[in-house]
Amino acid sequence: MSTFIEQSNILKQEADWLIAKTGIRSTLAKHGEVTFTGSYFYGLMTWRDVDICLSTGEEQMPVAAEIAKEIGKGNQVASIYIRNEHVLKTEGNPRAVFICMEFLPSADELWKVDVLLGTPQLVEDTIAPGRALVSKLTPSTREAILSIKFELCKRPDYRQSIKSTDIYQAVLDGGVGNISEWEAWRMKNGKAQPAH
Repeated sequence: MSTFIEQSNILKQEADWLIAKTGIRSTLAKHGEVTFTGSYFYGLMTWRDVDICLSTGEEQMPVAAEIAKEIGKGNQVASIYIRNEHVLKTEGNPRAVFICMEFLPSADELWKVDVLLGTPQLVEDTIAPGRALVSKLTPSTREAILSIKFELCKRPDYRQSIKSTDIYQAVLDGGVGNISEWEAWRMKNGKAQPAH
């Protein structure tokens, strides 16, 4: 097993511990169907970040407030706030309510956990691309993606001008296998100038 895959697996194990320790899954499950997505679900973790979807009805803000209140009682919560994208209408974001949380289980391990609360259809639409992505992954493409992500996640423009979805596309559809090929793909496809 490659070092990159081992590092990612360690982060996944840490995430499993955090989820159990904070009771996030059980708290969310009281209010709807819980689905993990993002790099945690894909097996492509390179930093301490977990994305979750919660299928709820139309009254998402009261549910979000109740969940935030319960989770906020934990002594490892560093921050917690709610974003209502039905009101904010941020470009590129689903029309849903988000609970954005940070946990600090130890001095050097800040975790970010985002929960999307949406209707069952919106949640299905949100997670469907991830399921398609997982079905395409092979050991070699997983290793290529992780090698690139571990390098790029150190950069300040990661998750800004550099998107994980672009990395997945470059590897799975563009045949990119390493960081130098990524930079060439990025230039060719007009995603941005190479980072220095």
